[in-house]
Amino acid sequence: MNLAPSTWLVPWMAAGFIALPLCARADEVLLPIVVHDKWGFIDTTGKVVIEPRFDAVGRFSEGLAAVQEKREWSFIDRSGARVFTVEGEPRGAFHEGRARVCFDRGYLQPYACGAIDRSGKWVWKPHDEKQIAGDFRSGRAQFQDGPINWGYLDSDGKEVVPPIYRSAFQFSERVGVVPVSGGFRFLELDGSVRFFLPAAAARPPHGGLAAFGRVAEHHHVLWGFIAAEGGIVVPPRYLEVGDFAGGRATFRNRDGHWGYLAFDGHVAIAPRFRVALDFAEGLAAASEQGHDGWCAPPTPEPECPREGKHRFGYIDPKGKWVIRPAFDAAEAFEGGAARVTVDGRWRYINKTGATIWPPPPAPMAAPAPAAQVVATGDDLAGKSSGELRRLRNEVYARHGRVFKDPALVEYFTAQPWYKPDPSFSESQLTDEDRVRLELIRAAEKKAAP
Repeated sequence: MNLAPSTWLVPWMAAGFIALPLCARADEVLLPIVVHDKWGFIDTTGKVVIEPRFDAVGRFSEGLAAVQEKREWSFIDRSGARVFTVEGEPRGAFHEGRARVCFDRGYLQPYACGAIDRSGKWVWKPHDEKQIAGDFRSGRAQFQDGPINWGYLDSDGKEVVPPIYRSAFQFSERVGVVPVSGGFRFLELDGSVRFFLPAAAARPPHGGLAAFGRVAEHHHVLWGFIAAEGGIVVPPRYLEVGDFAGGRATFRNRDGHWGYLAFDGHVAIAPRFRVALDFAEGLAAASEQGHDGWCAPPTPEPECPREGKHRFGYIDPKGKWVIRPAFDAAEAFEGGAARVTVDGRWRYINKTGATIWPPPPAPMAAPAPAAQVVATGDDLAGKSSGELRRLRNEVYARHGRVFKDPALVEYFTAQPWYKPDPSFSESQLTDEDRVRLELIRAAEKKAAP
């Protein structure tokens, strides 16, 4: 399903990343990263492949990714080389050799979107009131002719279904779904009707099954699944369902918990989650704690718990935790890596839960020898007496002096370069050390407490 918090940092349409195909191989996946407000890409081992230099990026798909540099959008290849620039702003990754590009039509006007091919040439350019409204799937994409007239184009930009519908879903598995009076039509690629489904809601099929909803008691819609050829497989009994992915589909029962269904409709994982996401590469992100603010009707408002903090982990198709819950937000695995957040900071992990990006911080380097520090004392100006005392003792600490003052013990013990030496004597100090000590003592006499 899709209810997990997902506040990520890529400035892509202010809504996160473009999704990669969930079947992508690890050696095909490049993951966006940000360093000092510039974006680049790593592979799934955490190795930087394209150095961060872009102002905004999209996901790689079909070997290309949209990037913005100095307000100009272009597509790059996996080496980071620019393949072509685009007129307008990309609004998605490449799918089936086509990508959407949109224009700003001015104040209070909606964007107008068309489609380009992998060379950057227009396949279909927006004109008049017509524009592409979705990505290409099964060789088809929705288009609009005005706000309420929808149809479908083929990958060459030819209208194959005229704009006679008030809305249209993206094709999936060679099936389109459009709303009509009393229900939904399931369409073939040429626009002919495969079957009509009387329902209050419906979506295109995934894994051969399409979600649909019908009005039940209290005027609520209950959801089930119908086969792509017609015929109900799971009667409508759930408050919400997701689409099938990885052999499982999420469902929400009447007390608000999420579980997972198998293709034949039986409950594969009992509903125990507050949030449950789709399976990808054998794992799904889920959270058993927290609250999303939803309560089963007719729960009185004062008795409805407020939203609580979720804690996400990853489960296998049997519902067993593979990566224990430890994250504030989580996304699907792609090529063996997934993006998660902890305390507002995002990272990539592998399937063991180990972090692959960002790399661990480098250990603090040992202080330079006294001769390399500052022999003039210019660096001591403005220091307080406390700071000067610590600097004076640092000269001794570099040679391993053991301290008795608790504050000095705590401070120097925390330094990775400090190695206590009970045999320390002042005879170990160098001439440069002694000069440094005299300068610090002179500064201490003048310093404020």
